[in-house]
Order: sequence, then C-alpha cells, then structure tokens
Amino acid sequence: MTEPKYTAQQAAEAGARKLQDSYFKTVVQEHFSRRWEPDYREALKQRQIWCEGTFAAQKWGHNLTRLLRRGLETAEDHCLLSAAALNLKTTISASPWRAARFWRGGT
Repeated sequence: MTEPKYTAQQAAEAGARKLQDSYFKTVVQEHFSRRWEPDYREALKQRQIWCEGTFAAQKWGHNLTRLLRRGLETAEDHCLLSAAALNLKTTISASPWRAARFWRGGT
C-alpha cells in the first residue's frame, strides 16, 4: 500500500478543501423545492402529529422517560424495541382476525 502524499493536516495548511457532492443531489433539491406547497405542509403536519403521539405513548407505556441501562447503544436498543412493540400492537389491533373475533363477541 502506498503512503499518501499529504496528511490531512498538511492539506488543510495548504488551503485544500474537501468537496462533497451527493449522488442524490437532484432528488434532495426537488424535495426541498416542494416544501412550501400546501400538500407537502399538510403531510408534514400529519406526520408530526403521528410521531408526537407515538412518542408520547412510548414514554408513557414503555418506560422511555428513564432508561435502566447507560450508554447510547443500550438507549437505542431500548427505543427500537419499544418501537417494534408499538408496531406489533398496531398490526395486531388492525388485523382482520381480531376484528372477526370482536364481532363474534370474543375478547
């Protein structure tokens, strides 16, 4: 493996700049150009309502106000498991099997 000609510090001292251009630049620009459209604003508003309600439910029902273990990794695991549990609850409550059971008089 060859050694680099310049270190990062030497390149910075020489006034070199790192250019970053995303492959998705056109898609991102198109997305940002729509941000003032009424449909986009309404969708964003609905998404914020759903996300806030979901997070409030997680804090209340899944003990997200305080975490039992320390560290970012364990906190992330706790939040992801809570989100998975909430998704399972939503899926089960919307399943046709449960609806049919409810209409038959079961619990």
